[in-house]
Amino acid sequence: MASPQTHQLEAIRSILLKELFETTLNPASVISAVPSALQPKRLAKYRNELVFVEMKSYDEAIAAQPPGSEIYNRVREIAQILASPQPDDLRVLTCRGWYEDAASHHFCFVFHLPPESTTNVEAGWEDRMTPKSLWTYILSDFLPPLTARIRLACLLAKSIYRIHTMGWLHKGVRSENILFFPTHPTAPRSIDNPRLVGFDFARRDGPHEHSEKHINTDTNLYRHPDALRDPTTRYTRIHEYYSLGIVLVEIAHWQPMRRLMRNHQNLRGKECKEDDIKNVRAILLDRDSEENHLREVEFRMGTIYRSVVELCLKGDFGPGDPLAAFLGGVVDQLGRCVV
Repeated sequence: MASPQTHQLEAIRSILLKELFETTLNPASVISAVPSALQPKRLAKYRNELVFVEMKSYDEAIAAQPPGSEIYNRVREIAQILASPQPDDLRVLTCRGWYEDAASHHFCFVFHLPPESTTNVEAGWEDRMTPKSLWTYILSDFLPPLTARIRLACLLAKSIYRIHTMGWLHKGVRSENILFFPTHPTAPRSIDNPRLVGFDFARRDGPHEHSEKHINTDTNLYRHPDALRDPTTRYTRIHEYYSLGIVLVEIAHWQPMRRLMRNHQNLRGKECKEDDIKNVRAILLDRDSEENHLREVEFRMGTIYRSVVELCLKGDFGPGDPLAAFLGGVVDQLGRCVV
């Protein structure tokens, strides 16, 4: 039997949801559509339509906080932003609602599928609508043409730019958070319509905003060396541009960063430490090494693309707000790439 406190929290949660959305999302009504029910990113059924669910985990300290605390406010604000009408170049999913799974210590964001994807799928075919990440495609036998990869880079840069113009930082730009949804169950693989997900660490871009830190080695490979679990370092747009630069390197090589670093023993396996990860940028920018990653990027993608990657990794966007410099030096330059 549920305790009075549980009933009270459920009532508060319903009130919050009613304030944000026309539809109150009862956790019991969001039913897993595929066997991967415990995955942090999964398809589900809500009111007989396919939806996408993304989980944000939290620890015991946050579990003890009341619904009006900072973490709840941030979750609510993220949901509000993602539920409002957005320009096409933002490349995000529209949020339908959120709920808390207190038993497993997760907040769950529920999203509409992209408009190009069908949501009414016959029973038994739901798993074929499961989105694939850029990470998954890179590790597969799928080899998209150069034109498609350059277009993907352009769309991602525009998405990051749009997020920053809205006054937000994504804080999770990496290949596993770039998804491609099938338009129908038998659709061929494609990277034409990327969707940026993984807003679980997102926050407003402000000096008084608290940053939650990533603690996973694989995700830290995408993080700027100055932003690796240093509590005195505030995450900034420059750090986000660095993460984009790492993804652009992966798109150029069509290999994951972990594999690109395979020749560096200290960056392999569980023994990899954050002090070692800080060397990734220097490795990628080293033109005198045998690997010479920048030369390889230029060979595969062209001079303009290489210069964009170098700019993102170095962070040389000049004094003041780097947003305008990012628009001119990254977004506009990628648009000039011609195949």
